[in-house]
Amino acid sequence: EEDEMGKVQINVRVDEALKRAVVQFCKSRGLVVDHFVQAALLDRLEELEDIDDLKLIRHEPTRLLADVIREFIEHGIHGGELVAPRLSLPDRTTRVGA
Repeated sequence: EEDEMGKVQINVRVDEALKRAVVQFCKSRGLVVDHFVQAALLDRLEELEDIDDLKLIRHEPTRLLADVIREFIEHGIHGGELVAPRLSLPDRTTRVGA
């Protein structure tokens, strides 16, 4: 059933210690439990959606950063305002601070 603000109630069973912890946390920070739980549920849904997106991204081909930098240095960005600076990349055998 919907209240006058367009909100509905969800009934769930949680561990008694979890409920106490949420109530104490909200009380100590002046938060409304309803708002805290709603924000937590929204955060979790967004997190799960991000995980689904990540699974899709993991199947995309990848490239070594060194190759991307080398290509950028060689070709710059065409049509545009930005041209690659002349960078000197250290040899992999060179020790930093030596």
